[in-house]
Amino acid sequence: MGIRPHPGLAMELQIDTPAIWWFVSRASGIVAWSLLVVAVIVGVLLATRVLKPNDNPGWLFHFHSWLSGLAFVFAVTHITALMLDTFVTFTFLDIAVPFHSDYVKNPSLGRIPIAFGVMSLYILFAVQLTSLFRQRMTTKSWKAVHYSSYLLVLLVSAHAGWTGTDVTSWIYRTTGIILILLTIVAIIIRLTVTRTKKS
Repeated sequence: MGIRPHPGLAMELQIDTPAIWWFVSRASGIVAWSLLVVAVIVGVLLATRVLKPNDNPGWLFHFHSWLSGLAFVFAVTHITALMLDTFVTFTFLDIAVPFHSDYVKNPSLGRIPIAFGVMSLYILFAVQLTSLFRQRMTTKSWKAVHYSSYLLVLLVSAHAGWTGTDVTSWIYRTTGIILILLTIVAIIIRLTVTRTKKS
């Protein structure tokens, strides 16, 4: 006896249409976004030491690195699935060049949301690459690149909110709101603690 698909799922899949890559893209994109937000939060805890003396810098550092690397893997999965998907057409240039894709979900925003996604990929790649060569870089130059992680999460949030096919779902909206609020709180804590230390 075969497994019967959920009626709603069957309708969305249209039974005879291979939509697996579309679902992989949606799922991996949300997971990558979530991992990036948690990585930023852990990074803030590591940089500010607001939980001192109850925190563990070594553990926070390795956890932050693991989250960042995993987010990169899911981001690459998201992009790969988009290129393999047959529901929408994304070429390599669409993925690599901002404003190249013709995909428009919101006419008033045009190509901006997709461009944010492309920019996010470059920032994520730069952060990951410089993290690997941190020992060979000056602290100032490494921090300059690493601070772009905050911009990265904001761009990803805008990209997800304006291009996601699930934006009308309350689960998606709730998840998005939580992730955005957590990001804002993390940035506020980072700025506040930094100013306090300087003063």
